Amino acid sequence: MKRINVLVFVAIFNLTVAQSIKQEKEAIKNVVAQFSQSIIKKDSATFHSLFHKDPVNWIGVIRP
Repeated sequence: MKRINVLVFVAIFNLTVAQSIKQEKEAIKNVVAQFSQSIIKKDSATFHSLFHKDPVNWIGVIRP
């Protein structure tokens, strides 16, 4: 009986790990697709959002 319980547990655990890996691969593919499209479309807002989530403020400094 213990062997059956262990086998069932291992089978369920393997399925959940496989699902987690599949979701992570899909997330990576999504980021790569967004990166490619932002370069093709020259969309700087999307491009910057892939690397930094906070707003980026640009300040110009003029030297005398």
